[in-house]
Amino acid sequence: MNLSNEMRDKVDIIVRGGFIITEDSFDRVIEDGAVAIAQKRIVAVDKSHRILARFKAEETIEIRHSVIMPGFVNAHMHETLIRGFWDIFGGKELYDLLQMAYFMELCVSGKHVIAAAKLNQLEMIKNGTTCFLDIWRHPIMAAKTLQSSGLRAVLAPQIADVTPWKPIHNRQYWMESVEDAEIFVREWNGLAEGRINACFGPHAPYSCSDETLAKVRDLASKYNVGIHIHLSEGLNEVEDIKKKKGMTPVRWLEKIGFLGSDVHAAHCVWLDDEEIGLLKQRGVSVAHLPRSNMKSGMGVAPLMKLLEEGVTVGLGTDSNMGPGNLDMFEEMRAACYLHRLVNHDSRLLPASKLLELATIGSAKCLRLDRIIGSLEIGKKADIIILELGKPHLTPLPKDPNNIKEIVVFSARAEDISTTIVDGKVLMKNRKVLTLNEEQTILEAREAADDLMELTLQAFKTRSVEKIF
Repeated sequence: MNLSNEMRDKVDIIVRGGFIITEDSFDRVIEDGAVAIAQKRIVAVDKSHRILARFKAEETIEIRHSVIMPGFVNAHMHETLIRGFWDIFGGKELYDLLQMAYFMELCVSGKHVIAAAKLNQLEMIKNGTTCFLDIWRHPIMAAKTLQSSGLRAVLAPQIADVTPWKPIHNRQYWMESVEDAEIFVREWNGLAEGRINACFGPHAPYSCSDETLAKVRDLASKYNVGIHIHLSEGLNEVEDIKKKKGMTPVRWLEKIGFLGSDVHAAHCVWLDDEEIGLLKQRGVSVAHLPRSNMKSGMGVAPLMKLLEEGVTVGLGTDSNMGPGNLDMFEEMRAACYLHRLVNHDSRLLPASKLLELATIGSAKCLRLDRIIGSLEIGKKADIIILELGKPHLTPLPKDPNNIKEIVVFSARAEDISTTIVDGKVLMKNRKVLTLNEEQTILEAREAADDLMELTLQAFKTRSVEKIF
């Protein structure tokens, strides 16, 4: 018998009416389940009738044919502005493309970044990503956007002071400086009621001097924040470091005392078994980016060996300059198809493992798994709802546990109807409530045109005098 309204506990929101994929330690799937939310946190996850018997809510979100699950956590991306970058300059060698990207990074200003941040965060709200790691320029602009968008993020100012090309300006740094990154960490970490997390982002071993890497290592320890770095992405990069340092990038970072459990590395394509062992030994986590690595032709990361050795791995999309979007559904599928193909084994990376990598796995990489990544009592209410009543999601399996296969292999970003972060509804019935979609798209187009004009001019003249 249901308790009277007076006897039931008050909560802010009850989300109910579908399958619940918890991603908790028991890997529970609950049919006809509900989640109760109060004061930004999950207070109960159970069958709907039990939740309704215990709680009454200010707001009830009910979608009968749906999946309620933790929001996706994007373990590596850049809130860039230019989409389709690789094809805009089609026909160029990868080296030339990277040089063009170098000039673009030099041309990026705060006005470009705030337009990009709004665009990227709008896209992520709509595709069910509730938390992300962004390593790019002018992070204050991204942080200010987070305050209004409502998303959760780890922001890493992208630090670089060495280029593979002849420097074309007199500044010590061509991206963000260590000094500015320290100020950002000190002033912004923990703001927006804890949704903004700051860390240090040395771009890569080839783009940062040893002095810069040493400074970052010391400051990360001082402020007890993470470090995010691109590592062993391309074979040319690895060979270049070997020529300069006499060893591979991972071994070099180990030698200079850089590696630690607070380091999160992106790509990690060209690793040998000893290096994988080093990452495991030092507690370094890895962001796997299958679509980015395939599109750029960089290679296939040894994902299965990393997982077998117990390295913490999450999934990321990289920037919209590469794969073209920030869609974690596509990233899960790409990871599965790629590694089943190269290993000739259809048993690898089942739907349950892919969902784990895209949620709690990525949360572990960002050192946020104690508060997000799964639907459990006490965790932050970062929740998405996926509507199932569509032809490409029909029929549904009779066994509730098989619903994960539908989510991973059949669902699309546009199937996300509701996005909740920190107990606040950011999107309901596909309408984003925290950002103006039409205005955001217009501003992004204008800013992108301006950035491309500046980039092409700088690349053509090999000069940035008008920028600095």
